[in-house]
Amino acid sequence: MSRSSNTPRSRTGVRIARIAGVLVLLAILVPFVGTLFFNGYIYPLNGLESFAPDQYPQAMLKAADLYGKTIGYRAEEVMSTELRDLAPLGGSYCWGIVRMEGTGENTGLEQRLWVSLKRQGGPWMRSDTNIFPDTASVSLLLDPSYELFFSPLTLPNFVKLRMEAKRLWREQKRRFREVYGSDG
Repeated sequence: MSRSSNTPRSRTGVRIARIAGVLVLLAILVPFVGTLFFNGYIYPLNGLESFAPDQYPQAMLKAADLYGKTIGYRAEEVMSTELRDLAPLGGSYCWGIVRMEGTGENTGLEQRLWVSLKRQGGPWMRSDTNIFPDTASVSLLLDPSYELFFSPLTLPNFVKLRMEAKRLWREQKRRFREVYGSDG
């Protein structure tokens, strides 16, 4: 007599497989959704909530200083800035370049930082509410750690992909350090 496929052992195996599948799916989705929430809501507003609409240069300096602390620099001055009001929509955009001076092991070094902020009825926020760390509204104009920019064009695509993935991971870790003050 052949065994039926509805034996208690086979049903238990199916249940275990379903539970394992759900756990694997949760292990992938929870960090992904958490990162989307962090990059879309927490990071853009971090440290900029208290600035009035006409205080955009101070907001730019604060955003630059928060960024600079994570890479060993401090914001010194806004070198150039531009403000655009979006009259029909009631928002504003500002962008510009901030001069950064090195601290600690970077003492004596200078960097230029690009800062782009927006305000749409509420507080100033980093304008890269895009959830991916690749579209940075606060970034070095020429980041020395951006290996892909300094490498030959003949690298294999997998090597380029790995370099870009490492850069995105470094930026995500830097954002966590900026907000939470540790290596996140």
